[in-house]
Amino acid sequence: MSMTTTTDGGDSMRRSAVRNPKRRPRITEGSNSPNGPQRKIRKLTNRPVEAPLPLDTTESLRSGLSALAVQSSASFSRNGDAGTRHKRTLKSDNSTLLAQTDQYSVRHLPSTPDILRNSASDYRASTISSPPLALAVTRERAYIWDYTSPSPVAHPKTFDVPRPARSADPLPLAALVTSPTRDIGLVVISAVTGNVTYWQNIDTAESLTLFNQQNTAVSGNIGSLSGGETVIRLDSADHAGFIVTLSSGRIAQMSLIDDQGRPKISAHFLRSTEAASSGGLFGSLKNVLGVGPWKRDIVSVCTRPLPARREIQAMAATETGQIYTWHLAWSGQPTFRGAFDFRQFLQNELATSLGENVISLLDMAITPASSAPDAPLQLVLFVQAGPASSPSYAMAQVTMETQDGARLDGIIRINTVSPDSPATSRPRLLLPKPGHTAFIVFEHEVVIASITKSSFQDVVRLRSDKHVTIEGACEEDLIDTKGTSSCALFIKGHGLARISATQTDATHSSIKTKIEQAIFYGTMSDNVLDFSRRPYDRYDIEETEEAALSISAEILRSTSHFIPPLTSSMEGHLQNRIKAIRALILHLRSDYPPVSRPTSWRLLLDAEKLAAAQAIWIACEERSSKSTLLPIVIQAYYRSQSKQQPIDVNADSTRSWFVEEVANIDKLRNLVLLMINNVHEDGKSKNIMQLISEADDILFSLYDAVFKFRTENAEVYGM
Repeated sequence: MSMTTTTDGGDSMRRSAVRNPKRRPRITEGSNSPNGPQRKIRKLTNRPVEAPLPLDTTESLRSGLSALAVQSSASFSRNGDAGTRHKRTLKSDNSTLLAQTDQYSVRHLPSTPDILRNSASDYRASTISSPPLALAVTRERAYIWDYTSPSPVAHPKTFDVPRPARSADPLPLAALVTSPTRDIGLVVISAVTGNVTYWQNIDTAESLTLFNQQNTAVSGNIGSLSGGETVIRLDSADHAGFIVTLSSGRIAQMSLIDDQGRPKISAHFLRSTEAASSGGLFGSLKNVLGVGPWKRDIVSVCTRPLPARREIQAMAATETGQIYTWHLAWSGQPTFRGAFDFRQFLQNELATSLGENVISLLDMAITPASSAPDAPLQLVLFVQAGPASSPSYAMAQVTMETQDGARLDGIIRINTVSPDSPATSRPRLLLPKPGHTAFIVFEHEVVIASITKSSFQDVVRLRSDKHVTIEGACEEDLIDTKGTSSCALFIKGHGLARISATQTDATHSSIKTKIEQAIFYGTMSDNVLDFSRRPYDRYDIEETEEAALSISAEILRSTSHFIPPLTSSMEGHLQNRIKAIRALILHLRSDYPPVSRPTSWRLLLDAEKLAAAQAIWIACEERSSKSTLLPIVIQAYYRSQSKQQPIDVNADSTRSWFVEEVANIDKLRNLVLLMINNVHEDGKSKNIMQLISEADDILFSLYDAVFKFRTENAEVYGM
């Protein structure tokens, strides 16, 4: 047994530092540094300092513009002063937001090692939440890393898989093992031979390898496999070990320690006993599982703790709708408790709802509420109806009331699966805590479905042109005061992603939300999500155009929470808004045609205003001397609109205007024209030529940008 470790020597140095009592104490915030406060560096500008205009010129401008302020006043409601408004920021974990709605968010976690993210090899993957570790196993190696790391893990713990599988063989299975001592172990099973390798402590194994000592791996086997039989599932049974499922339908309980608590591999196959009793809603107990000639397609294995004697209840479900239960103990003595036949129930209850007679069970989940002591057993069954070429899906909520009886609590039809992308592998059902949202994981999409009173559904889909697939998915047991349900996705060719959903009363995502996701997140070059419209997205034209106009207005005024806060570059800020408003019309015409001519005109005018504002800003910035006219005109604008200027001493009213008031750029133009007339008639200005030159620059930039934008984009807007 060999193990390769790629961790550098920095870990040992850090451990030494922790043990050294003489190390220098860390200077915390608020403590006095021995070196004193650092000097602040003020940024200098190389722009030449120009003499200000004479007082009489400035005063004449202000007096003339104040006259127009009374004549052209208009009502406008501000949400707050530009200088003091702050946008909510997300926790800084270096994750990339791929999608966000009021109901859920999708983030790309950057921790995936490059050796795995850039590899074309297939792998199986899983996570544990405490500590937050990810595991990925290929045919040759197993990789372990902290998946919450804010940057790609350069040196993950790496274990060689004993006797690597051939390219034609199934991938090995692996899992991380937790213990009361907080040590983390690793178990790897060959899918072809059933050979098991177990490291009780991955950190100890790593340390021994660093000093070329013998590793602590324990080897064993789950038992003899018949011809063609392979291991297809490895599910945790908590302190009772693991449940190993074979392709024939046989199931074994695998223990990793003996009666003395020492590492040892042992396995006991779960068998059923003959029972002829019948009755109840779902049929009778049957002797259907164990060593025999029957081949059972096991689609799901679930466990939950029992209050008595630290036992674990294990449940296995077949594709035909039969569910078997055992009670497991840590000592490895399983007890068969019964089998429920759901076949007739599926036919009677779901066939009518789904309109199909052929019903098959795809997956099963135990609700988190069932984990409480003496709580009733509540199940969510994920079923498929119809042929595999055009299937329909549903979830059935069932409560097991007695040993041979159950109650149907509800049926949730899944109507967001893409009909043009049938699953080539069996989808998985995840139901993480607290249990209000289910995640149905396909190869290229994940359905988010509420199982509470709300009937909310949506889908997160991968782009086909990115050539990425979902290799694995796991529930996350996160501590969240908001009651968020989360799952982790392993996306081949991209890395780890997290979907987090909150409990909602909504029934679906609005058309405005759909469009916002497409134009703000879908235009990201590294985003692997597909935001194109699907056939089941049905919205009328009036609703769509109303949403588009609302989004355009929010971009124009920077009131959309998708617009990032203003940075040091105003030109870049305006350019981002121009890109968003252009993406809006492109998405409408490609996914929601036709767009009416009046709506196209209004969207075009909004885009032209942004282009003109950007041109004015650039023109004023490129002047050899600082513009005097524009700040005075903007101050007059605020007075004309009865608006309060930013009261923050560090606020810049000019920058605030370009952030919030571009929609009223025509009024700014009128103020510039008024200034020219006022200065000419007054005749007291000593720098009249400079002011007229600045006015010419502003007006020329405005009209030139508008005409140029309309010429280049008329076809885009259907004009």
